[in-house]
Amino acid sequence: MYLIRYAGCCLNGLVRAGNEDNYFCAGTYPPMVHGDILLFEGTVSPGTQAAFAVFDGMGGEKYGEAASFLAAKEFAAASGTEPDETALCRQMNRRILEFADRNHAGGCGTTVVTLCFGTEAIHGFNLGDSRCYRYSGRTLTALSTDHALTSPVTRRSRLTQCLGIPEEEFLLEPRLYRADYLPGDLFLLCSDGLTGPVSPVKIESVLSGNGSLRGKLNALRSLAFQRGAEDNITMILFEIDWEEV
Repeated sequence: MYLIRYAGCCLNGLVRAGNEDNYFCAGTYPPMVHGDILLFEGTVSPGTQAAFAVFDGMGGEKYGEAASFLAAKEFAAASGTEPDETALCRQMNRRILEFADRNHAGGCGTTVVTLCFGTEAIHGFNLGDSRCYRYSGRTLTALSTDHALTSPVTRRSRLTQCLGIPEEEFLLEPRLYRADYLPGDLFLLCSDGLTGPVSPVKIESVLSGNGSLRGKLNALRSLAFQRGAEDNITMILFEIDWEEV
């Protein structure tokens, strides 16, 4: 039978005063206000409970962390089922908009990227620029597709989709993906706190090396911090294993 081993972290980075990221990991998610979560790890079997997500909050301390927390909470409520992805995004979006309206919090929002392990394949979706990668056959492939436009002058990116957009202004269109998996494959969910400072080439180099999931997670974290780690960093790294029964 297939087993999914995972290791993850959720870190402040070197610049931000608070941690606006959140995540959902096989049934649990952090409280709205939290600091560094240096390591969480475990093993799950494929199925409806093997659901994971990363949320990168926006809007500043308090509002960004509220948006990512509310999205994680709604994702948790849908876990164990197989909801329509667009309907789930709209539900998460409504909760964030209700909070923003009560607190006069314009610009309150979050990205989302998800990964669910079925018995024969993975599936997931993203809104924004948090990413899902698969490392298989010594090649790193991005399964998610960023919702972002980059200015040719400033090289700065602007999100074109995220949670926290009024529905009368913009139609949420999550990008869906599905892929097979085999023993030895690795998957990575991460916020742009990792992919901003660390290139896909460097990520591929780390994942191609020997060592444990924890060791590879620490290597990615070290690379991000060596390059300034301006943003919060959330990562969950997975390995597909096979256990005879």
